[in-house]
Amino acid sequence: MNLFWRDIESPLTCLRALADVSARMLVDRRVSNITVFIVDPWLRKAVTSGPFSKTEHLTIFYLGQGKIELQALLRLEESKVCPPAFSDLQALPFRSRVCAALPVLTPNRSRVWAVLQVLLEESRASDSEAQIVPRVLQDAGVSQETRPSQCTFTDSHVNYLQLLCSFIGGVLLYVERLEQRAKVVDRTRHVMEAAIDVNKAKTLADFEQRVKHLFSGFFCVNSIRVLFFDPDSKSLLISSSQMRKKGSTTISLTKGILGQCAQKQQVIHIPDIHQNPFVEPVTDGLQRNGKPVNSHAAMLVGPMLVESSRGDDKWGGQELMGVVQLLEKKRRAPDGAAQPSEFTTDEQNLFQQLLTVCSHAGSRTIKVQQLSAQLAGSPYNVQALLFG
Repeated sequence: MNLFWRDIESPLTCLRALADVSARMLVDRRVSNITVFIVDPWLRKAVTSGPFSKTEHLTIFYLGQGKIELQALLRLEESKVCPPAFSDLQALPFRSRVCAALPVLTPNRSRVWAVLQVLLEESRASDSEAQIVPRVLQDAGVSQETRPSQCTFTDSHVNYLQLLCSFIGGVLLYVERLEQRAKVVDRTRHVMEAAIDVNKAKTLADFEQRVKHLFSGFFCVNSIRVLFFDPDSKSLLISSSQMRKKGSTTISLTKGILGQCAQKQQVIHIPDIHQNPFVEPVTDGLQRNGKPVNSHAAMLVGPMLVESSRGDDKWGGQELMGVVQLLEKKRRAPDGAAQPSEFTTDEQNLFQQLLTVCSHAGSRTIKVQQLSAQLAGSPYNVQALLFG
């Protein structure tokens, strides 16, 4: 167990330690091969992404007619990749005379991290040895059933390996929680930095660009639109820079998903725009210039809400300032990892947090710009502030 008194830098370190300690436990056996088959998706991503993606090229196997993917991680001393000797994860642990396959589970046994497979060398005794050895053992008073063999597993070996797998399962769970905690801290820091940047906006046009830059740093999507609510016309306004044409463009609150979001003042997630009958191509920005939007793309829309200045508590003392739309996630994230087409629950929660940040910053920007317009004797409604 002294091998575990090392720095657990990554899940890969845990799996390497699992294989190394297993080899030391079986030092009195003729070990042919030790392979760790990675099962859990998070563990596969942790091993094959980041700084390890260039050094780890794992062989892939499939169980259950391709439904379960296994990635084989060899010991550093190994060079041969052996296929799994088991066919069903539910049937583990598996043990034969020369093979043992043990699952690495979480402490509550709800997830399978990986499978440790150990193969021993086949005994190949000659005919003369097969006759001489029993005679020697018989003369020494040792029965053939109890004689030691380096080509089979004992109950003690299997028990120790199971204990080792249980220990590694708990360590991996601890490493995963540390990684999740680090991501939360890192995300909070980025949100605070983004909030400082958005609050530097001096005009609505500047605010619009900063908001788009903010969301592009957290979401890998093809289209980001920011729309502002005009209380005078009861419609949404899109700036000329987003429409690539001069003049204002208005969107009625009765059309499309954007209109629904503005009326309900709730975040709306559309997993597949092709399957939703309320999607309106023009209003929801599907008819864009250049590359067309994927017909099965996902959409995430949310309102920017500020405290009502009229004391109207219809929406909990809040009124609509604008709407932010994310459309069509890219297939690959910036780190090269594939991402699902739909917005995950974690992404939707982050989207809601960023909307709150943008709402406070936008309210401050509007008040500052309105005050400047009043002092200059200029119109200070939303349309004038945005296009003036």
